[in-house]
Amino acid sequence: MSAPVIKTTTSTTADDGDVVTIRGTSVVGNPFTYIGPVDETSKACGKGRRNYDNGGVYEGDFENGDMNGHGTYTYADRAVYVGEWVADQREGHGTMTCADGHVYVGEWVADQRDYDMGRWTCCSCWTVA
Repeated sequence: MSAPVIKTTTSTTADDGDVVTIRGTSVVGNPFTYIGPVDETSKACGKGRRNYDNGGVYEGDFENGDMNGHGTYTYADRAVYVGEWVADQREGHGTMTCADGHVYVGEWVADQRDYDMGRWTCCSCWTVA
């Protein structure tokens, strides 16, 4: 369940810091709409939101057009990741709460859970360290 990455975007030219709407497509083919500020090259920056046509939503920090910094991604299946992002990938500390109640809290490397540096709680009934 990796976060989508920008493949293409289209927008009108905007001044640094303007709030704009940008249409784009992720590498896995999911179209999205970005709403938020842009930098001098019209790339997403600062606090913004991506609404994916498949139902996923990311709200948080952007830099150079990518999800970078802290943010929340709500997946179409209602799973939620809250944590750090680098270049559109989960990276650093974060919490994934699955739709079925399973929760992973810990470190992420290259968009994958680092099981040596995290903890699963399964449906709040038992914990795997």
